[in-house]
Amino acid sequence: MSPQQIACAALSCLAVLTIASGVSADAGSVGAGDTTTSSVTRRTGPLDTCKGQRRRKSHARSKAHERAAEPSSEQESSATEASEQLNEDSASLDSADRDTATQAAPIPAPAAAPQQLDTSSAEVSDPASLEPRPESVRTFAMELRAGAGLTQRIIDVPASQGHLTFDAGWAPALDVRAAGRLTGQHLFLSFRAAYQTSLGSVASDRLQLPASSTGQASVRSSHFDAGITPGLWLGAGPDSSALSLFLGYAVRAFTSVTELALPRFTLHGPVLRLELDVPLFGRVVSFHLAPEAQMLLSISRDLQRAGQLDSLGFAFGGEADLQFRIHARIALRLSYRESHGFASAAVQAQQFSDTERYIVAVTSVSY
Repeated sequence: MSPQQIACAALSCLAVLTIASGVSADAGSVGAGDTTTSSVTRRTGPLDTCKGQRRRKSHARSKAHERAAEPSSEQESSATEASEQLNEDSASLDSADRDTATQAAPIPAPAAAPQQLDTSSAEVSDPASLEPRPESVRTFAMELRAGAGLTQRIIDVPASQGHLTFDAGWAPALDVRAAGRLTGQHLFLSFRAAYQTSLGSVASDRLQLPASSTGQASVRSSHFDAGITPGLWLGAGPDSSALSLFLGYAVRAFTSVTELALPRFTLHGPVLRLELDVPLFGRVVSFHLAPEAQMLLSISRDLQRAGQLDSLGFAFGGEADLQFRIHARIALRLSYRESHGFASAAVQAQQFSDTERYIVAVTSVSY
């Protein structure tokens, strides 16, 4: 025990003894009782003081314990509050997710992006679709052709003294053409102008009589035609076969540098040409066939007098070519053309004949 506690206990014992002795000594006296009461009151003061100190110490210890316990309770309360706040936040997030899902559910998924991806993948997987197709992509196309080859001209004119025969043989030739086409889904309309001529041709003419003489001269043989060609596609669009009809006008001419027994002349008139185009191997190769017929409405007067010919005649022939496409806009053509012209003569029921042939290689450029 501490010294203070021992002192308090001693004082308590002394006070008890004092009170007991005072009560026994002054039991019969009222005045003495009053004095004893006041003395007891004075003497019990230290005992009350000691008890008050003990109560204060006990109260201080309880306060100290409460203070020591307060941090744990505050931690528990803060942890409880944090868990409650976390639960509230989780509940609010769940409700927000449910609201978002509810709002996003009626919105359909966009389908444009997958379609665009499919289209691009199809184009990449098919490189041939990226190549330009002049006839199918454009509604109007132009084409220029230029080439060279060989030509032959044979003319037989009946005369009063016998036949006047002219044979120029094979000579160099030039071929130039321009064409355009207006293309539709099922029909098309094209136009063209073509010119073919010999270059540096030397010919001989002779009368088929025993006493006839033979001469040499520079001559030129030429052919020109122009017209329009309506047609139709035989399949699904411009990449298919085509059938068309050329409606135009054609002129064939013969000229010489020096005077010959055969006069210079021209034959011309309307011409009809039925044309068939057949593409092969995806239009890499194509075949063109065109038989033709012509009415000779005009024959030069000098030729009529020399052969006593009628003023009208006719011609038939045709052309064929094979095309090889080496680029989307460039092609190589091998072409052959032949035509025979006739006119009636009054001499011995003979007739005039004129034959022209062209074999050329042509390069065509379309745009």
